[in-house]
Amino acid sequence: MKILFGIVARVVGMDPTKPALAQWGQRGYLTGLSVALFLLGVLLTLAGGGAAIHDSG
Repeated sequence: MKILFGIVARVVGMDPTKPALAQWGQRGYLTGLSVALFLLGVLLTLAGGGAAIHDSG
C-alpha cells in the first residue's frame, strides 16, 4: 500500500512544481500562489519518495 502511495504522491507532487519552475525561469520570480504550490509539490514529492524507499527496504 505504501508503494502505491509513493507512486501517486510522486506523480501528483511533480504536477505543481513544473509550472512554478517554468514561471521562475521565464520571469525570474514567483507569485505567492506559485510559491505555495511549489512547496506543496516538493513536500508531496519527497513524501512519496520516502514512502516508496521505506516500503521497498
